[in-house]
Amino acid sequence: MTEKEQYLSEQISQKLQFWISKMLLLGIVLFPFIGVADYFHSHEIFNRFLHLRAGITAIFIIYYFLNRLKRNITYQYVIIITMIIFSAVTIEIMILSFGGHASSYYAGIILLVIAAIGLIPFNLPLSILTGIAIYAIYLVPILLFDEITDRSTFIANNIFMLSTFAIALTWRILSQRAMINELSLQYDLSQSEKWHRSLFENATDGIVILDKNGIIVNVNEKACAFHGFPREALIGTDSRLLEAADTRETVAERMARVLRGESLVYETEHYRKDGSRIALEISSKAIDIGGALHLQSFHRDITEKKKFQEQLMQSQKMESLGILAGGIAHDFNNILTTILTNTYLAKMAIDLNSDAYHRLLESEKASERARNLTQQLLTFSRGGAPVKKTLSLGRIIKDSTLFALGGSNVGCEFSLSDDLLPVEADEGQMEQVIHNLIINAAQAMPDGG
Repeated sequence: MTEKEQYLSEQISQKLQFWISKMLLLGIVLFPFIGVADYFHSHEIFNRFLHLRAGITAIFIIYYFLNRLKRNITYQYVIIITMIIFSAVTIEIMILSFGGHASSYYAGIILLVIAAIGLIPFNLPLSILTGIAIYAIYLVPILLFDEITDRSTFIANNIFMLSTFAIALTWRILSQRAMINELSLQYDLSQSEKWHRSLFENATDGIVILDKNGIIVNVNEKACAFHGFPREALIGTDSRLLEAADTRETVAERMARVLRGESLVYETEHYRKDGSRIALEISSKAIDIGGALHLQSFHRDITEKKKFQEQLMQSQKMESLGILAGGIAHDFNNILTTILTNTYLAKMAIDLNSDAYHRLLESEKASERARNLTQQLLTFSRGGAPVKKTLSLGRIIKDSTLFALGGSNVGCEFSLSDDLLPVEADEGQMEQVIHNLIINAAQAMPDGG
């Protein structure tokens, strides 16, 4: 059995119980009430009929309480079918006791057919079987135990009963079809509502529904998780309270545009329960709910996306800086090449012991250091590893000291081991480290020393 069939079966069972209760109450009222007619129509056997009516009424009362105990459809069918049989048998006894085939009590059979087939939500086969059973209970005893002397009345009574049965059966078919269609529609609507509710609650984006004043009327679980609040705390809250202070002034303008029919996609920041901020991309549009205009907003957490964008922008800035540094380093390296070439040629033209020669030698060393710095800029611009080679730390320390303290009133004394081993390092980086240490030390002694 499918889920829909199960639903229809349960609903029919509930309706069956409801109409059985109503029919039993009807029988409890009508059987004694029609007994008043017995007093005037069949006074000589009134007491006998009174006992019959009291007995069937007592049975109805018992069945009424039994019907309230359980809502199993088979159980209820047993109750209603036996109740119909007891009613038909009671009416048939009255018919045989007063007039037989010509008795006016055949009208009781007609009333029973109308009540049983017209009111009880039987399916078509069961409705037909019920009608046949009632008619058989009426007809068979008359054919067996009664002598038919008034054929015209008997035939007319049967025509009335069969016509009533046809009308009641048609009524039942139409009513049953309408009931099944209504229950099917109810099921489809409930499933559609469950489906939409599932989509709403399990959406990967936060969904927030606002009224035209910006008050939150509904949120899904994801929106609650984004903001750190339970649903009960968010519903009824002014959405502007969630907006970060620096974005709050644009809320009224955005809401007005959405209410005018625009669909907006924008970025903003909301406060969370713990006071932190969450970056959101919000897609908002106006929708009609129950004749009132509302705003539907889809919230997407872009906090990590924003961080990645900032990192990407920083990376692009560094890449641009590297390209700039590389261009400067290339041009500067060309200039240094010219300086070193001219310095070398000048050294060849003068005496080795002259003061000018020593000055040219210092210029050459400074240019070499500048070339090392240029190499560092080129390494940075290319994003590559430092250029390592075997170096004497003693020489680098002495050269860096002379360069850093040139023209300063600060002196530097150092003691280097004679067996200081060479190291493998980037010469420019090592010079820069030592140079920075010496500059920091000199700046710590403004009065010299």
